[in-house]
Amino acid sequence: MSGNEWQDVFCGREKELQFLKDKWKQVSNSEKAEPQVVVLLAESGMGKTRLVQEFYSWLVEKEDREGYWPKKLGSEVENLRVNPDFSKADNRPAMPFLWWGVRFNGSQDRNQHVGSSLPTYIPHLVPHFYELHAARERASLILNGSGLLINLATLGSIQLVQSISELGNLGFSAAVLARDKYLSKKDKINKGSVKNIQNSHLRDQVDILYQDFRSMMTPSLDGGIAFEDAFKVIKGKVGLESVMATMEAVPTVIFLDDAQWIDEDALSLITKLMEDAKSNNWPLMIIATHWESEWKKKEVGSGSGSKFVSFVRSHSADLKFLSKTDGLETMLKSAFPNLTDKQRKIIVDRTDGNPGYMEAIIRDLSDEVEYFIEENFNNSLTKEGEEYIQRQECDFFNITEKRFKKLPLELRKALRWATYQGAEFSEILGISMYRKMVGSDDIIDFDVAELPFCFISRNDVSLSEFRQRIFFEVANKRLKSKGLTPDF
Repeated sequence: MSGNEWQDVFCGREKELQFLKDKWKQVSNSEKAEPQVVVLLAESGMGKTRLVQEFYSWLVEKEDREGYWPKKLGSEVENLRVNPDFSKADNRPAMPFLWWGVRFNGSQDRNQHVGSSLPTYIPHLVPHFYELHAARERASLILNGSGLLINLATLGSIQLVQSISELGNLGFSAAVLARDKYLSKKDKINKGSVKNIQNSHLRDQVDILYQDFRSMMTPSLDGGIAFEDAFKVIKGKVGLESVMATMEAVPTVIFLDDAQWIDEDALSLITKLMEDAKSNNWPLMIIATHWESEWKKKEVGSGSGSKFVSFVRSHSADLKFLSKTDGLETMLKSAFPNLTDKQRKIIVDRTDGNPGYMEAIIRDLSDEVEYFIEENFNNSLTKEGEEYIQRQECDFFNITEKRFKKLPLELRKALRWATYQGAEFSEILGISMYRKMVGSDDIIDFDVAELPFCFISRNDVSLSEFRQRIFFEVANKRLKSKGLTPDF
């Protein structure tokens, strides 16, 4: 196995990709933008997020000739990114479109905390709002230098930028500082409850984000001149094309990943934005991924998930059901190029058109070099290897469970008790529950659960989450089967 190139293989979803491309053409219509809401429905592992990643790559190739955006969203170890990595990106050219991804966390059981995902993803907006702010300030200087006494008010009212202005010459590398300033009261995290941490000032943040998006879509002017009149004046001036670009609404994609767990704050934000987009013909595209089974439940349920279904219906959204996909053999060949035809067929048949299942099998075999001839991934499987991939052991859940058992025993126990909080959990509370229930003062190191085992990921408010729902279910299996509950 030469590397992880197989992770970049896109196969079997060309029709669905073309569907997203066609929707973008409607959104970006220069004559009259048509806002769009698209929901991709399928069960976990069917390639919904990967499809959106491929759409992002196409969008960059088509719209971003100057290289503002990274070419791929990529992944962080095993976790598919919903936003590009801008950690080393400074001095970017003009922003051709805005991309913002939000991934929601699942917490389905009764009496479990459900928080907002917005604070975690606000930092991904900061550098882009700032770049647009700076571009419009430069445009004002050009206008003044051209004898046009017009000042672009632009993002002077954008509170996301305004609230962090004292940080100095803000670049992409300052996103963390900007985030901390924006979230405020972060110093109280260790003193408050998980619920209070998540809910602190969220309503204010939603209002700020809403106003910032409005300012981005409808730049205003100082000096008592109507925007439409000023645009006509500038349009007739040679050499002011860059100024015109800053005065136009920025085509925007908001990507809602795992929207079956959308929270009230995010729902409030996108509802306001889409209503305005429809009224004002903003170039806004909302793409959501959603489990098909959860969609059917929420059609007759209540809560934010059912409200999202109502939102989708009220805006005549397009529902795209992702069925089993062909072409997974291409991914397998990229990972293990010299398997026999028989061995490839066994694996492809087992995955049953599920890209996530194929990925799990590839990762599992990548830890089992002894099942390859001469212990070389570039060779075919041994007889024992063939038997291995045909056994029940090579099952999606069992593969994940086997990985879980590689964690230290004390960490496995702590993660099991952490599942009582839900898919998102407080490590501090998880350790406390473990020590109370097990009667031990063991030191628990959650770091190894994040890297290299990739079972959890941390966010910036002292909370962790299981990277995939199946990871949560594996950790929760023992508690669920024995009916165990904390005894406080």
